[in-house]
Amino acid sequence: HRNMIMVGFLLLGLLLPAVLIYVLDLLNNTIRTREDVEKKTSVPVLTELAHNVHDGIIIDHRPNASSNSELFRLLRTKLQFALDYPKEKVILVTSTMSGEGKTFVSINLSLMLSLADKKVLLMGMDLRKPQMAKHFDIPFQEGITSYLSGQLDNYKSLLYTPKEYPNIDILPAGSIPPNPNELILKNRLDQLVEDANKEYDYIVIDTAPVGGVSDTFLIDRLADISLYVCRAEYTDIRNMEFVNRIQKEQNLRKMYLIVNDVDLDSNLYSYRRKYGYGYGYGYGYGYGPKKRKKKRGEVIE
Repeated sequence: HRNMIMVGFLLLGLLLPAVLIYVLDLLNNTIRTREDVEKKTSVPVLTELAHNVHDGIIIDHRPNASSNSELFRLLRTKLQFALDYPKEKVILVTSTMSGEGKTFVSINLSLMLSLADKKVLLMGMDLRKPQMAKHFDIPFQEGITSYLSGQLDNYKSLLYTPKEYPNIDILPAGSIPPNPNELILKNRLDQLVEDANKEYDYIVIDTAPVGGVSDTFLIDRLADISLYVCRAEYTDIRNMEFVNRIQKEQNLRKMYLIVNDVDLDSNLYSYRRKYGYGYGYGYGYGYGPKKRKKKRGEVIE
């Protein structure tokens, strides 16, 4: 009897963790991998990005400096196939909700494009929650809202060029307006993008999340491609239904998904097989509610 009891406890000890993992898996409604996304939508995934364990939104873009520096190079390469360049050069970046990493993608994609000797304009068009000025420590307060509202006639006076990245100009959002929809609809925005098309190789537009407001759908009239960011262990898998509806109604043109904040450590073998090498650590980013993760650092604004 004593042996049977010990065997029973041994089996219980082996089964409990498996049952617990199974139950937690059933309760988890967030996406985890690229495969989770691809099961729920036909919108193509352009690339994955890894988790960010460092402070700050701008990653180290030197060759082989990090897994994400290589993944952004991969994204830059894939964009060359997705865009009919130079006829198409306006890239819209959005997400369903705050915290999925659209500004992270906008900034680092722009920097990566500029490092390829391309002249890049990065526009902060999330007028309800401006982020660009903060991330680049832009000293002045005015931005594109001053131009769109008619307070300034020359948008070039609002441009900021980081010393470390001379090929990129940043046009921050400026003050939060009471009427972002109306400003976005103004012909001044169309004229700005038309003029910028003549001077820049690429225009990257960081827009508001589409889950709560219609601003981004209005800006879509100016875009050639839409990069839609979702985030592993953050984005609800049911949001893919919203993505499918956007695609069906054609609210965003030439739509591609980017899966941000993927845990490459737990998928090391598959990534080695896919890309030919493995990553020991990774980067990702999303602004929004701060959350702590045991091994994956802390989300920052």
